Amino acid sequence: MLFPITLTISLYNSLYYRTSRDVNDMLLTIVTYASALWVQSKQNLTAKEQVCADSKREYASEVSKMKVVQNEHYVTAMPRIFQVS
Repeated sequence: MLFPITLTISLYNSLYYRTSRDVNDMLLTIVTYASALWVQSKQNLTAKEQVCADSKREYASEVSKMKVVQNEHYVTAMPRIFQVS
């Protein structure tokens, strides 16, 4: 009767270690995948921040140019229109 019990314990022991190794491998895969997703998200965020900063700079430049044009219109062109010759 001792032989089947030893065989069963040995079988369960090997199953335990195999399952433990498989679970560790799965966890490592999940952590690696999550890390890759995090890096990708960080890169996407950095790219979006760069696009946002570029758009803000371009908008400020256009507003500045428009202010110059508007000032020129109201300071030089409009007074000439209303000048009595």
